[in-house]
Amino acid sequence: AGEILTKEFMLSFPEVCDLEYVDVIASQRVNATVSAFFDSKTDPATLGKLTDRVSSFRGKKKKINSVQLRIADNSQNTSIIQGFNFEFTPKQRNVSTP
Repeated sequence: AGEILTKEFMLSFPEVCDLEYVDVIASQRVNATVSAFFDSKTDPATLGKLTDRVSSFRGKKKKINSVQLRIADNSQNTSIIQGFNFEFTPKQRNVSTP
């Protein structure tokens, strides 16, 4: 059993963004589950299990600034995580004009 907790990645600031996809690359994936903390919230959102070398998950979150991944493996074997990617769409902040 093991756990990876990434650093918190600032995707957009001061504007917010919509997280479209999270991709996780793993050469071995046994029983690993991917969760995400959005904007340093205390409860992570479960994205799903690693099923392929590149597993893609819907972002499930709108109007955020940052994301932190948690990958937990509850098996006797070792999962090898090689990387991850975030696909997001920055949102323009509302600017009032005189």
